Amino acid sequence: MAVCSYEELLSYLENNLTNEDVRQLINACPKHDRDRIKNLKDFYDFLASRGALGKDNVIQLQRALETIARPDLVNTVMNFRRISISSEDDLNEKDDEHENKYNYLSQIEDIVDTFVKLELKPPPKQIKT
Repeated sequence: MAVCSYEELLSYLENNLTNEDVRQLINACPKHDRDRIKNLKDFYDFLASRGALGKDNVIQLQRALETIARPDLVNTVMNFRRISISSEDDLNEKDDEHENKYNYLSQIEDIVDTFVKLELKPPPKQIKT
């Protein structure tokens, strides 16, 4: 999904993160800060208070989503960054490499899901002659 504004991005994430995802995000924070973080808004506020989240700064949010293995939402944040950056020159090679890694991981997950869904039949019984 393409989101146009920072507020839309945060709202989209809020609507697509599960309670378990939010719990994992909170648990990824330093121990001494976890008591203050009770929900996703508190998590956003925590990042913003450290200068790690804002309209022009969503890279830490992207990395947090990577740690909880949500490549779908990582791609959403990367698309927002791409849209919000005025020129391609502002994207460095590391970001491109990072993006390719997550697109690749998403493809691997699709392949693994396909294999998991396959039902294997037992080998045929051998007939003794």
